[in-house]
Amino acid sequence: MRSSSWCLCILAVFLSASSPPGECRYVSIGDTSQQENCFKKGVEQPEPAPRIMYVNGRAHNIVVETSQRPTHQLVTHMFYIMVTELLGYRDVDILTTSSIDPESSLQRLTGCVDLNGCNVSDDYVPETMINLELWMGPSFDIKPWLRTDRITDIGPLSPLGRYGWYVSKQTAQEYWSKYNMVLDHWRSYRSAKMTSQLNLLKGDKLQGHLSRGGYLCNFTGCRNGVYRSPLCDPLRDGRGVPCATLIADFPAIIRKVFYSQGREVAWTKLKDTAPDVNHLVEKMTFSQQEYGKLLEFYQNKRQQHKSFHQMACSFLHDNKALLRQFSVRVADKPLLHIGGIFPISGIYNRVGGVLTAARMAIDSINRKENILKDFKLEILEGDGPACTETLEPIVGVAQHYNTPIISYSAEGALFSKREKYPYFFRTIPENHIYRFVYLKLLQALKWRRLAALTEDGHKYSEYLNLLHDDMQKLGLNFVTNRKFPHDHGTHNGTHRSQDMSQYLADLKSRNARIIIGGFDEDAARAIMCEAYRQVRGNSQCAQLPGGCCVPRGRAVG
Repeated sequence: MRSSSWCLCILAVFLSASSPPGECRYVSIGDTSQQENCFKKGVEQPEPAPRIMYVNGRAHNIVVETSQRPTHQLVTHMFYIMVTELLGYRDVDILTTSSIDPESSLQRLTGCVDLNGCNVSDDYVPETMINLELWMGPSFDIKPWLRTDRITDIGPLSPLGRYGWYVSKQTAQEYWSKYNMVLDHWRSYRSAKMTSQLNLLKGDKLQGHLSRGGYLCNFTGCRNGVYRSPLCDPLRDGRGVPCATLIADFPAIIRKVFYSQGREVAWTKLKDTAPDVNHLVEKMTFSQQEYGKLLEFYQNKRQQHKSFHQMACSFLHDNKALLRQFSVRVADKPLLHIGGIFPISGIYNRVGGVLTAARMAIDSINRKENILKDFKLEILEGDGPACTETLEPIVGVAQHYNTPIISYSAEGALFSKREKYPYFFRTIPENHIYRFVYLKLLQALKWRRLAALTEDGHKYSEYLNLLHDDMQKLGLNFVTNRKFPHDHGTHNGTHRSQDMSQYLADLKSRNARIIIGGFDEDAARAIMCEAYRQVRGNSQCAQLPGGCCVPRGRAVG
């Protein structure tokens, strides 16, 4: 008998024998992209905004591991429906494995093949990220895996349970009354007299059935579709032990192991990369009654549905209270953060209107349904510099966090390199374009000489060098770019007008009449006052803020 979705193997086993070396195992990722929606969009459930899980700046699929156990399949597909249709994640995969070995599942979750030498990098993305029903035996110790800080044991999915071999009471009573054989005690199966009665391989009906359908048990150790333990081989030097025949539709679970509790285990970084998904894992637990209802539902409905996905959908529709219990709070729209750098403290806090304008712009965009309708913008109002020099390191770091930075005053042309600063934006043009304005202005006013006075440290005044070259090409004279040292006292408003005298005197001696200034407003106040003094002389004057003195009765425009 052959089947693409399950195995039917006939195994002759002896209870003291180990598992076969070529045990049937496989791992596959099902195509979930073709699954039909469980809920009508916008009718039965509100349609969420699309979401993507980003890890290290890259989009990744959420991979959920499941086994062939019906309960595990049902719970996993219920989880898939809620993640995709209620939370809005589209890139979700279900990985199915035939193995129930907890260690192999933990290896996929952590990326650690050997706990003694596990050196997985922090940027590593595991093969699977969630297992909702990982069965572990009472003696299995998960603590060494937890110490890797790669996974989190979220807790039990359901009440305690275990795997085992079971015999119905009716069969046990029948064998006791007819053959004086005890079937409901494990010691009976160590008796050759007992196991010989359960050897079904000699029956014509069983052999004939196998010969018609072919064999699925084809790994090393199988003969004619049957695996025999070496201890059960009748040709083994005449010492072969009569063994019972075990017929199973799930050979991976034929072991002498008792499993205790189905645990929910998740990748540690899930709570940071997809917190709502991690919250759903935490909330998804079943009581004894609910889990029993799930088992009963599977038993009664499995013939009516073509797939576990359909069955899981039907179960959610029939158990709305359980769906509400599992549901997590979902924001109307995922947030998009924009970093805003504003000087909102100190003496430079003179541009409060800029912050207000930014808030108004964010509010306007969030209100419009035709702009970023699936997202909500939120501006991070960081206190910081408005100048280009100090903004450069902030902008450089922002690209590693996929965080846009906007500026209303950084003029440096360096930020125009989109390959280096892809997330930087500004509301003013770069200062490189100033030179074109200056050239047109000089030509319009028929001015042929130009000088510049800039504060030292303004390394982004490099456009003046380009202006110098352009003026030479047009036969114009760029006299000089005179620089004065940066006075840290300007941050306290203590620039003194006499500090500027030597720089203005130098420009005056060069007969510079048209001067481009590159400095802040505190320096500008001192420069203008000193220029007025040198032109008008130091007559009787009135003192103005910044150390400027002008003749009484005159106003400074």
